[in-house]
Amino acid sequence: MSDNDNDIPVLKDVVKPGDESIIRTSRLGHEVIREIEELEAKTNTLSPADLSRHIAMQEVDALIDEIVERHANAMRAELKEILSRLVVRERRGG
Repeated sequence: MSDNDNDIPVLKDVVKPGDESIIRTSRLGHEVIREIEELEAKTNTLSPADLSRHIAMQEVDALIDEIVERHANAMRAELKEILSRLVVRERRGG
């Protein structure tokens, strides 16, 4: 081992024990790698028609998510307006 090797910090010197952001980042990285590997394994066994159906389903799922999100936002705005009116009416004594 050369003197330069001693200048390189080891992980325990860089990361404080229990550093949540490092732990979360590491876990997320491992999850992403695992998901990519699973996707690659699935696509290796899928035919072009299967891949096309999979992409179409992803588009349908994305559309559903968008519709649900818009609906939820509209409901939140409507509820906020209704509750605001009730609070104002309650403060007026009525």
